[in-house]
Amino acid sequence: MRIIKLPVIIMGNTALQPEIADTLTFGVICSLSRLSGFNASVDYYDIKIQDAIGAIDIQTAVDQCYAGVATACALGRQRAGRDQHDPS
Repeated sequence: MRIIKLPVIIMGNTALQPEIADTLTFGVICSLSRLSGFNASVDYYDIKIQDAIGAIDIQTAVDQCYAGVATACALGRQRAGRDQHDPS
């Protein structure tokens, strides 16, 4: 079995802007003294996010680069002139 090691560099985006969210949450807890040990809770949440911050995993970057997306190709670098199986 041959193990292939791929170096991965993860960098932040210097042009990153904050994401914006509108949220509404509330909850109710009910404990009845007549029913020992009975507790019930109901929670509600509504979250709307604009400009959500996310990350592209390496497989998606490789797939997009192969499909011709130049910005995805810039996410990975190949070490020219070296055996890709050599970790040195």
